[in-house]
Amino acid sequence: GGNRSHPTTLFGGPVLCVGCGGEDDGTAHFYSRNENDEKGGAAAYASSGPALPYPDFVEWDGDGRLCAVVVESRVTIYLSDPPNFLLLGSVRIGSAMEPVAVTSVKFVHGVLYCTTKTSVQCIFMGDLEREDSVCHLDSFILASKDVSNLPVKSSDALGYSSWTPRTTPMALNHPKILGYQSGSLLVSTVVGVKAISLNNPLLRIGSLLAAGESDGAQQWFDAVPEADHEALAAFLDRRGFPELALQLSGLSMETIIDYCIKYGFTDQLVEAIENEGIEKIRRINASSNGGFGYDENNQSMVVNVGAYLLSQGKVAYVRLLVQDCLGSGSEGRRDAFVLASLLMAVDASDAQEIIKETVSNPEENWPVAAYYRDHVL
Repeated sequence: GGNRSHPTTLFGGPVLCVGCGGEDDGTAHFYSRNENDEKGGAAAYASSGPALPYPDFVEWDGDGRLCAVVVESRVTIYLSDPPNFLLLGSVRIGSAMEPVAVTSVKFVHGVLYCTTKTSVQCIFMGDLEREDSVCHLDSFILASKDVSNLPVKSSDALGYSSWTPRTTPMALNHPKILGYQSGSLLVSTVVGVKAISLNNPLLRIGSLLAAGESDGAQQWFDAVPEADHEALAAFLDRRGFPELALQLSGLSMETIIDYCIKYGFTDQLVEAIENEGIEKIRRINASSNGGFGYDENNQSMVVNVGAYLLSQGKVAYVRLLVQDCLGSGSEGRRDAFVLASLLMAVDASDAQEIIKETVSNPEENWPVAAYYRDHVL
């Protein structure tokens, strides 16, 4: 309708995509059916979202939820969640300077595999269930003809790390995705079927999580060195599994606190504090601009943790934190003073006694303590 060009191509699927005009200057629109319209016909369909560039092709997963729209080197992924049709994100195959045309795409158990004339790439989706979270996309080149077979002298000569899966050198000629078999991805080429190994912890973990096999994914955690646990935790978080990240033994205390406060894992935070102790929290640089922004006033990490626990109703545990702080020198007493000030809203008399103890040392060179002794007590 309106000023739109006449339809020229229909891309089928749970949500109909209609291409208008030519491939060079045309546009496309998604149309979803109004389930309340009992008459049917064209009038029952309404456009969803803005106009898109004319796609080369459109691919849906087997459940009719995920949709990949390909325009030259750009792969854009949508989620169909009636009555909503949501943009999840997009990935450019190749680089901005040297884009590579995508020849085919296929969803296999929640992972999108893309092919060019000479390579195969995978795209992992983020959390599809939480409406208030961003869907992060991570892509990796699995195999390509344009990778040397010569050994790499340095681990980062090609931008690799121990955590990043290496691109397998493989003479691929117009590959198309077939599916999984025995831990490999099968692709057909003009010279026959080839198998691309997925025997990398990141690829296995990502594939199993996408398929809903979180227990199987956890069995691969031991294959990742502790030095890479921070990177693995970030990968798990981007996939929507922060609770699995907390099971990694190589996480820093700062990362544990970040995830616990960000996602409300209060019991896990208490357990971490009991295992690691207050001193380890205090050693964290509070001005390091962590994930939830506790550097605004150069505030102590202990105070931020205590404030969070107090907001979750852990009053008794905050009192224990205060007692630990009182025995941790001058800096600890300052933390105890702030926490006791917060406790005033819960138990004013008990908090006042704690405050008196924190400022009781006249030799302490702290203006707040001196003011409180001289003008408040």
